[in-house]
Amino acid sequence: MFQLEYLENKGAAFGMFQDQRIFFFVSVFLISIAFLWFFLKVPMEKRFVPLCVCAVFIMAGAWGNCVDRIVLTYVVDFLYFKLIDFPIFNVADIYVTVFTFLLAILVCFYYKEEDFERIVHRREPGGGTD
Repeated sequence: MFQLEYLENKGAAFGMFQDQRIFFFVSVFLISIAFLWFFLKVPMEKRFVPLCVCAVFIMAGAWGNCVDRIVLTYVVDFLYFKLIDFPIFNVADIYVTVFTFLLAILVCFYYKEEDFERIVHRREPGGGTD
């Protein structure tokens, strides 16, 4: 089912944006700033732990691929799901894909509008502010 294949991916997800390093670095930089803002704003409560875990894994995947691009000028992809002829990918891609999917589920079904209001406006449960 799984096969190890060596691929030098000079593009982004699934080989898109081949040889456009500036686009990739700017994207990672902007995403990093958004996640830094997020971590400064999110209340440190048990309810928000799943949200923080998703954010950490998404950033780990983005920076894992970014380090490859800085050091090698390409990302090493090596996992191939032969059963369905899926594109070759790596662990960082798994982090970004799986935890973005989980984040979408959390946003749609677990968190309420009030939770996001608390993050954006840093409101405490009783209506007070920091």
